[in-house]
Amino acid sequence: MRLSRSPLSSLLFVSALLSLLSSILFVPAPAAPLSQTQSIDFFRDVSSPKLDGLATRSDGRLVSGPRVLPLTGAPVPDLLWSLAPASPANTRWHVGTGPAGQILDVTFDWDARTYTTTHFATVADAQVFALAPLPDGRLLAGTSPRGTLSLLAADGTVTAALRLPADSILDLLALPAGDVLVATGNPGRIYRVDTAALAVAGVATTDIATPEQLAAAGLTEFGRIRDRNVRRLALAPDGSLYAGSSPAGRIYVFPASGGDPVIRHEHAEAEVTDLAFTPAGDLFATLIIDPTSTRTRIVRPTPQPPPPTNADASSPTPPNTDTPVLPDTPPRPAFTGRSALVHLPAADGLPETVAARGNLAFYRLAPHADTFLLVGGDEGELLGYDPTRRRTLTYAAAPSAQVLDARALASGRFLLLQNNLPGFALLDFAAPGPRTAETRRLDLHTPSTLGALRLDRLRGLAPADLTVEVRANVSADQREGWTPWTPAPYSDGGYLPALPVRGRYVQIRLALSDAAPADLELDNGTLHHLPQNRRPRLSAFRILSPNFALVARREANSPTNLTLGSIIDPSRGDENAERRAATALLGSPVVAQPAAQLVHWSVEDLDGDNLVVTFSVRHEADATWQDLTVDTTDGFAQFDRRLLRAGHHFTRLTVREIAPRLAAERHAVTFETDNLLIDHTPPVIEEATLTRTAAAWLLTVRARDAHSGLQGMAVTLNNGHAFTVAQPVDGVLDQLAETFAAEIPHARAAGATALEILLYDAQGNHTPHRLLFP
Repeated sequence: MRLSRSPLSSLLFVSALLSLLSSILFVPAPAAPLSQTQSIDFFRDVSSPKLDGLATRSDGRLVSGPRVLPLTGAPVPDLLWSLAPASPANTRWHVGTGPAGQILDVTFDWDARTYTTTHFATVADAQVFALAPLPDGRLLAGTSPRGTLSLLAADGTVTAALRLPADSILDLLALPAGDVLVATGNPGRIYRVDTAALAVAGVATTDIATPEQLAAAGLTEFGRIRDRNVRRLALAPDGSLYAGSSPAGRIYVFPASGGDPVIRHEHAEAEVTDLAFTPAGDLFATLIIDPTSTRTRIVRPTPQPPPPTNADASSPTPPNTDTPVLPDTPPRPAFTGRSALVHLPAADGLPETVAARGNLAFYRLAPHADTFLLVGGDEGELLGYDPTRRRTLTYAAAPSAQVLDARALASGRFLLLQNNLPGFALLDFAAPGPRTAETRRLDLHTPSTLGALRLDRLRGLAPADLTVEVRANVSADQREGWTPWTPAPYSDGGYLPALPVRGRYVQIRLALSDAAPADLELDNGTLHHLPQNRRPRLSAFRILSPNFALVARREANSPTNLTLGSIIDPSRGDENAERRAATALLGSPVVAQPAAQLVHWSVEDLDGDNLVVTFSVRHEADATWQDLTVDTTDGFAQFDRRLLRAGHHFTRLTVREIAPRLAAERHAVTFETDNLLIDHTPPVIEEATLTRTAAAWLLTVRARDAHSGLQGMAVTLNNGHAFTVAQPVDGVLDQLAETFAAEIPHARAAGATALEILLYDAQGNHTPHRLLFP
């Protein structure tokens, strides 16, 4: 950088020299690597529908899991609501359906994965929500929306039926003594049923049973709640009865003999969908929290109206909007609430939420080994919870949108009851076959070339037992634009794609052979990638007014610049460092310096590359560029204008990437920037007059400048009075020739015999002129 040797320029030179020495003495920290990493948390990044034979665990690991095997058979009704075993071997089941009030007899062939259905019975109501098998082969059914309790013989004949004073029967619980508890909705009641007395009572002829008819049919009130619906019943190991309700989301505890309950848990605008006890007496409950829901979560076409009955269709009670379905309800959008798994310790311990999911409904809770199986929707999600280790698991999804029930079979198998589409599936924790997992679409935030996938640790299998494939897309589209699946064989501690794979969005697919052990674990992974090398960008450029110099202030780097955030996210730390440096530069003082010229710019690189900048000028009449600042890391350049010849100069910035970017990959970008005008010629005063009037002296100056235009004039009287004039006579300072005028009152001019005029142009050049008072 060349500087003049005027006193002020010498001072500027000393300042620049000190700044240069400080930058030389400082040793910067090593630059962050250009490659980046994407953390792979299998629990977060793998969804239930993308699992088969594997499961994800809440600590981020991939572990063994069940397979979901669809069962094929004859078409079934639109809605499947309830299950009840019909044979000791669990090959025959009764299934309550809707919307025509049918009960099916379904026979399963587990090896062939098929089922056959026969009509078992039709009850005088639309939806069969609850079934309870009796030891002698008979079946008890609870329905909605008329709240009918029906007793069916082994051949499906309805031998007894009566309508309870409620809208719906939501659950049936068989007691060890042989009686059955009935949970109703709107109002919330629990009745104890003597099935022998009910059989004798036969089919009621009135619409709603009176208290006398209930007593004659063997129904006694076990308990009642103020909440609208008793949704689920469960018998505790000590004989007490637990009941879950809606819409207040309460869990009640009734004495074994019935009576007034105690509330152990409440969650407003929630529905308790299931209750399950551990052998130690701890209770786990699933809740669906949805303040806008009308408890109609089955997205389906409007059902056909139920067949007419002899009973009067009118009802003195209002319709129940909190039961699992409403007849003639139009299709609803996807479920937008959330669900929770609540733990209530034995001996009246305080409840706690141990698992929760948004946009997902927990419908059933089934024990499996030392864990619980949670089934739900609205994408057929199947989950697990380990109460001992307090871990949540995600299993393979069912082929339908909702799984409303799961019943345990032998050898780690479960029968799944599905809706939308209605059908059945087999959940098998020991099924042979490939085990696969596929991640969601992972966003790398910039197009990149994929490197290796490294897994923290493999437990129970060798690296060669795992097959990895990757694919990428530059678009966020889920269906099109993806590269083919590319194998990533194991190499040097990681799984490296065999061919280059580039894109912004990435998916990873993992597969294990049938021989993989049941206790396998795959720890979290890290995907390495090299972002696309984007070119530097010029975000700001400005040529400041001449005759000002910058005393640059640079932030002193110190160990305190290393923060936890910069270690966890190095790019964030670099951005903060750049922001601090830019702030420090903008806070630098600017001082008056004749003939000095300051140029400021801001360049950025989205990849965090180290950049150097060269600032060059070229006179409009020349072909050769002159470098004024070479390979600087500062955001400015300053120089002596007198070193450049007068006239218009073109300017440019050349920005280059440097190490640690490899030489073959470095970008160099040249930006054409603003023109620079150099004007060494002072303005010319063409005419200057001083005329006396009655009130003042009138000063008129007509002047011209050859290049940059006039700036104004400073006037000093030899009596000490001084003033400036920056406004021309025509009001607009826009031409090379302008006329300036000023009135000097006689009082201000008293004693003065002459005045000095200094006329300035926009480049700071000035011309003096002396006038005598006439």
